[in-house]
Amino acid sequence: MSIYETLLGLTFSKIPNHKGWAKDVTYYEVRDTQTMNVLGHFYLDLYPRKNKFNHAAVFQLIKKAKIDIKIRNPTVAMVTNFKKSQKGKPSLLPHHDMVTFFHEFGHIMHSMCGESNYNRFSGTSVERDFVEMPS
Repeated sequence: MSIYETLLGLTFSKIPNHKGWAKDVTYYEVRDTQTMNVLGHFYLDLYPRKNKFNHAAVFQLIKKAKIDIKIRNPTVAMVTNFKKSQKGKPSLLPHHDMVTFFHEFGHIMHSMCGESNYNRFSGTSVERDFVEMPS
């Protein structure tokens, strides 16, 4: 994720002890590095488990919106099924999984960094031919 911090001027902080819907789900806060304003939050649900959605996707849980001149920050979730590391054996992602990670994480960045006055047009809620552009 440090590549996004460098390229986009962001700071990611993992929120410890945050309870997700499964034990391996992690939760992060995103800030603008220059102003330290919070831009939003995201969940990473990276590993397979029984009865889990079996495709890679990003879901907008709370869309970014401007309400009475105040910005409501987005919360999104990235769901994948990458191989989990085992004791003494790291999980090394094959090329197609790395492409998937960067693609889906691009949707998270679109939700965090995009600016729209209406939540109807925020994050991945854009014209069909543009939704994949940031990814």
